[in-house]
Amino acid sequence: MSVQFFPLTIRDIQRQTDDAIAITFDVAEDLRPVFNYKQGQYLTIRLDVDGVSHRRNYSLCSSPYWDEPLTIAVKKVGDGVVSSWLLHNAKPGDVIEAYPPMGNFTKELRPDQARHYVLFGGGSGITPLYSILKSILRVEPDSVVTLIYANRTRDAVIFRAELEALVNSHPGKLRLVHFVEEGAEGADRQGRMDEDMVAAVLNEWVPVLDTADFFVCGPTPMMDNVINVLHRKGVNDRHIHREYFTLDRNGMNPEMAADNTAATDDIVRRTVRIRLYGSEHSFDVDPDESILMAAQKADLDPPYACQIGACCTCRARLISGKVKMDEREALSDDEIAEGYILTCQSHPLTDDVVADYDQ
Repeated sequence: MSVQFFPLTIRDIQRQTDDAIAITFDVAEDLRPVFNYKQGQYLTIRLDVDGVSHRRNYSLCSSPYWDEPLTIAVKKVGDGVVSSWLLHNAKPGDVIEAYPPMGNFTKELRPDQARHYVLFGGGSGITPLYSILKSILRVEPDSVVTLIYANRTRDAVIFRAELEALVNSHPGKLRLVHFVEEGAEGADRQGRMDEDMVAAVLNEWVPVLDTADFFVCGPTPMMDNVINVLHRKGVNDRHIHREYFTLDRNGMNPEMAADNTAATDDIVRRTVRIRLYGSEHSFDVDPDESILMAAQKADLDPPYACQIGACCTCRARLISGKVKMDEREALSDDEIAEGYILTCQSHPLTDDVVADYDQ
């Protein structure tokens, strides 16, 4: 079935830095199966601020393998309405609506596996990486985790004390490399994580690449630098896991087809059908609209969050027809092969497009 919002009660709020907090939730007993999650996933929350409804994605920093409550981290983003409200107004006892956990920034862990996991994080990109590294340490005792974490200053390091405690309690299993742009205190390396710096730190800390899995999350320029270097070094893309909070580069414009229906590249006004919450609906999609936008204009409320293709909240399965996506970053290759599309990025190319949100 299509995802829906459920109430979560704030249990506690912990200040991490001047502009970042960790919010812990109580999950009602009957909702615990709904909020089971994998390390690296995120929550989509819905929040009304001054009478306007907003949706935002926040990565989970808790681990499903530790005895700890569901927790997200929030860092204030410029003039961000939701992050500002949460930092300055949220309090224990408040009820916030959330979709069940989603996301593909994860990997199956096995106790008999021994691998090297290399995590590149920048700023608030530590949030899902913190969940991932804790899970690896608990589930795969023979694996090693190297966290390469970039911040503007030492004081901006989120989970600084917690990370240091984990390094001390897991000697040889968790290695931490701090990049700091301003000031040398507490830094293993000073400066921006440009491609030269990435190559240097890999040469020092990850001399053998073919037994490693890489997880990358942070500002887009930093992520692109890391991924470019990994590609040049011959790392296969299936071993590079990435989580974009924003996308400021050109999409891949992939075409998705459910069958061999003939299609043109013309994006014109077409009628599409969707299945949502057990019901079927038809509506027109104009050339300047995505399927999601047209559904909203038709007074429907399909699941969505970022609307830029960086998350998979608006995912639906293409049952028939053909669409063009402006961006597909949030979908895995397996999901693409199974016919899933991001409706916030999809434009119909044929007259028989049917998308199912309930699969």
